[in-house]
Amino acid sequence: GQGEIVRCLLESLAASSAVLLERLGSIADRQPETLYLVGGGARNPLLYHLVASATNTTICVGPTEATALGSLLVQFRSSGEIQSLERGRTLVDRTIDPTYIEPRNHTQWCDALDLMRDFKHLDV
Repeated sequence: GQGEIVRCLLESLAASSAVLLERLGSIADRQPETLYLVGGGARNPLLYHLVASATNTTICVGPTEATALGSLLVQFRSSGEIQSLERGRTLVDRTIDPTYIEPRNHTQWCDALDLMRDFKHLDV
């Protein structure tokens, strides 16, 4: 049914995110301690819980309006309203209340991640 299709899509997004994160981490020679999930994905609790578990990484959720906030920061910086993007980020940090999601049951993802690693379209 529709629920199973949505669940399949969300689990596929989480698994492909985990594999890409592994590959990027191997290129950078380090893995992130926290991933930031913003925009539309930050509105879907199931998605961010799945991504946390599949990646075995803490997820910081929010803000959903990240694109608009980023655009405002660039405009404020260009007009001289703020002195630096770092100052702008500090202002944004004061206005949002992020949620942190810890991974759970990462070992349940082992088979799915093995399958996803074999897909050639995920090559970085």
